[in-house]
Amino acid sequence: MDKPGASSLKRPRRLTAEEVIAELSRDQAYLQRQQKQLRRIEKIEEEWQAEFMPYLTAINRSGYQGSTLGDMLSRNSPLDSTIVSVLLKAVGELRNPRDVEMVVRALAASGAPYDGTALANVFSTTDDESLKWACINTIATTSPTNIDEWMATLSEYWSDVLVGCRSNRGT
Repeated sequence: MDKPGASSLKRPRRLTAEEVIAELSRDQAYLQRQQKQLRRIEKIEEEWQAEFMPYLTAINRSGYQGSTLGDMLSRNSPLDSTIVSVLLKAVGELRNPRDVEMVVRALAASGAPYDGTALANVFSTTDDESLKWACINTIATTSPTNIDEWMATLSEYWSDVLVGCRSNRGT
């Protein structure tokens, strides 16, 4: 006898991961969406490579190895001043925020102090929160120079923001 209030309907059997994959592999609409997404990703990667290639070529001409940004990082980390100077130039010239963010994150592998003005400029001029975070994270984990005054104004800005938040909460 069933418990009072228990449903007489049985729960459908849950599919295993293998069964779900098998079903999806027979679903033409799903396969078409997957192919479309793969082509979109490949196009983004090609555009990135084309955009970043002049900088990667400059790094390679300086005697460093790497066919992609990731490859260059894994072969040459921590990055010396030659590579860092090329990456800082890229930060100032690239226009796509995602491209700039990848290079800013790569700068976190810097092994020596560098002029952080480019990172400060990107932070100050972008509305992209992810890019701002990447800039601050890279600044916090490396040794940038020439940004002490900027950091002081940034500190004042955040202090004002926090005071405003507290007053809005009534504290």
